[in-house]
Amino acid sequence: MNFKNINLKYAFALMLVVLVALWSACEEKDSEKTSDEVALFSFGPSVLRGDKLHFIGENLMDVERIVLPDNIVIEAADFDSLSAKRIVITVPDEAVEGKVALEVKNQDDPIVTKTSLSILEPITITSYPESAVRPGAVITIKGTYLNLIEEVIFATNKSVTEFEEQSREVLKVRVPADAQTGVLLLYDMEEIPNEFKTETEVQVSLPATTELAPATVKAQNDLTITGTNLDLVTDLLFPGGESVSSENFVSVSQTSIVVTVPAAGQDGVLNMVVASGLTVESNSSITMLLPTVSSVAPNPVKPGNELTVTGEDLDLISGVVFGGDVAGTVLGGGTATSITVQVPMEAQSGDVTFQTLSNKTVTSSSLAMVAPTISTIDDTAKRGDDMLVTGTNLDLITYVEFSGGTMVEVVSPSEAQFTVTVPSAALTGPVTLIAANGDRIESSQELILPNVPEIGGVPSLAVVGKMVTLTGSKLNLTQDVIFPGGVYATEFGDRTSTTLEVMVPAGITPGPGKISFTTYEGDMTESPEINMVDLSTYSSILYDETIGGGYGNWSWSTNDAASTDFAISGDVSWKSEHTGGYSGWSIGGSTVDVSSYETFSIFIYGGPGSDGKELWLVVDENWAGDGAIILKEGEWIEAKFNIADIQGGLSSWGRIILQDRGWTGTYYVDHIGFK
Repeated sequence: MNFKNINLKYAFALMLVVLVALWSACEEKDSEKTSDEVALFSFGPSVLRGDKLHFIGENLMDVERIVLPDNIVIEAADFDSLSAKRIVITVPDEAVEGKVALEVKNQDDPIVTKTSLSILEPITITSYPESAVRPGAVITIKGTYLNLIEEVIFATNKSVTEFEEQSREVLKVRVPADAQTGVLLLYDMEEIPNEFKTETEVQVSLPATTELAPATVKAQNDLTITGTNLDLVTDLLFPGGESVSSENFVSVSQTSIVVTVPAAGQDGVLNMVVASGLTVESNSSITMLLPTVSSVAPNPVKPGNELTVTGEDLDLISGVVFGGDVAGTVLGGGTATSITVQVPMEAQSGDVTFQTLSNKTVTSSSLAMVAPTISTIDDTAKRGDDMLVTGTNLDLITYVEFSGGTMVEVVSPSEAQFTVTVPSAALTGPVTLIAANGDRIESSQELILPNVPEIGGVPSLAVVGKMVTLTGSKLNLTQDVIFPGGVYATEFGDRTSTTLEVMVPAGITPGPGKISFTTYEGDMTESPEINMVDLSTYSSILYDETIGGGYGNWSWSTNDAASTDFAISGDVSWKSEHTGGYSGWSIGGSTVDVSSYETFSIFIYGGPGSDGKELWLVVDENWAGDGAIILKEGEWIEAKFNIADIQGGLSSWGRIILQDRGWTGTYYVDHIGFK
C-alpha cells in the first residue's frame, strides 16, 4: 500500500518550502555590511530533512562551511551549489532545530542566523496489515517519523503505549487480547496530540467453526469443535443458557476445542465468546440425544408402587410425568439401560412422559393403573354406624361418597378392607369409592337406610326464642326435633313435607351444633351445622334496643338506631345505609373495660346490596382495621372477635366503628356486647 496521512500543519510548511519566492519572510540582511564583505540576507528557515536548504546573500563564495544544529558541519565542497548570491545544501537526517552558523574565510566570528532553523517532520502511514491479525500478535506499521508516535488506539478505545519496536520508518505494536476490528488511530507527542489514522479498518481475527461432532450429542459427553482461531474463545454458550469457560475445556488449540456438553444443554447453535466480548455463532447446530424407552413394567402398575423402565440412555432422564399430569420420582441407582420410578398415588392411566434436563421429552406406551375392586359392603349399616367395605387394593381409597352426595374421608384403609361411618345425611343407594387418582368405583350393592327427613336448607343462626325455618324433603316424617344439649323443641310453626318451622328452646348449648330429627319409626338424621345462639349469655351489652354503656351515636353513614325492619333481639335494630366513600357506623364517647371478657360479638343482617360485601371492625380509630366481616344478604350472622387478638389485647375499648371499603348497601346491627 502507498497511503499517506500528513497532518495539515506539515502540508502548509511544505508549501512554504516550495514557494522560495517568500525568502524575504526570513530576512537576515545587515545594512552595515560593505560591498566586499559576506552578507546573509535570508535562509530557509523551515525544511524537511533530506530536502534543500537555501541561503541568499552577497559574497557567499567566501563561506568555507555551514554548521547546522547540533554541530553538524557541512564543508563548502559538500554544498549542492555555491555562488556569490546563493548557497544550497541538503539537510542531513541528524539535523535538529536551532541557529545556523556560516563560517567565512579569514573571519574569526561566524555569521549566525537571527532566525532558528525549523525542521519539518510530517508523520505518514504508508502500510499496515491488510489481512486479519490475531489478538496477541505483533503488527508492523510503516511510514515516516513514526518515532514521534506516542500512542496507538484500536477499536473500542483499546490503547497501546508500549511498543515492541519503534523507529522513524517502522512501528511494531502488539494487538491487545480484547481488540476488535476497526480503524487504527495514532497520536504524536505534541501537547495537544495530532491524530493520524489508517484509511481502512484493521481486521482482527475471530474464531470460526467448520464442524461440530458428533452432531447429535449426549449430555455430559464430549463435543469436538473444529475450525480456526478457536484458541481465542474464552467462553462457549450452549443453547438454553448453559456456559462453559475456557478453563473447563477438555482441550483447546487454534483448530480444535473439546468440551463436555452441560447436562442442561439444548438443541441449537453454539455461541463463542472472545476476550473483546464479541460472540460468534457456530456454523452448524447440535442436537441433544434423546433417551429410548423400550418397556415399562409392571403394566398395569399399582399407584404408590415402583415402576421399572428399560431402554437406552436412560441416565439422561431427570423427571417423569404420569397420566393426570402428575409428577413421579426417578429413584437413585439407575443406569443407562434401566431406571426405577416411584409411581405417585395420584397417577392415572395413560402415557408416561420422561423429561431430560435438555428440555426434551420422550413418551412411553400407555400405562394402566391398578384399580380397587369392591367385594361387599355392609348394606345393613344405619346412619351413625360403621360400614365395612371389603375388596382388593382398597388402600388406594381416600373417600367414600354416599347417595345424596355426602363425602366421608377414609382413614388407614388396608388392601382388603376398611370401615367408614355412615353420615346422617346419607340416603339409600349404592356407595362410590374414590381413589387418590380420582378413579371411582361404585358398589353393586345398595345401602338400605331408614326413611328419614332430608334436610336441605338451614339458617346460619339459631337464636334462643326465635323461630328457625328448615327446608328439605320428607320433613313431615319428623317426630322430635332435638337441639344441642339434648333440648327438645316444643313449639312449632308450619310443618309440611318441605318446610319445618321450629322455635329454638332455652337451655341449648351455644356455639356450632347440629339439630337431630327422629321419625315416628325411631330412625334419626341430623341437619348441617348451625351457629346456636343464646343471647342471655352475653354479659356487657352496648346495644340492644337502645345504646348502652354511656356510648353515643358517632356514625357518619345514614342510620336509624331504632329501625323496625329486622331484629334479632327485641323489636328494633340499628340500620346503616352506606353510599361508598368509606362510610361508617360508629358508637363513641365512652370506654368499656374488656379485661374480663374473651369475645366481642355483633349480630349483622345483610340488607339490599350487601351480599359478599366487606366491613372492617375499627377499634379506637385504628384505621388499618382490626378484622373483616363478610355480609350475607337476607341473613343474620354473628361476627365474633377474640379480644386478645385486637391490637395485642387492649384492656379497654373506646370508639367502635364498622367501616365499608367503598361500596354501597344496607345492613342492620343488633345485640352488640362482650362475653
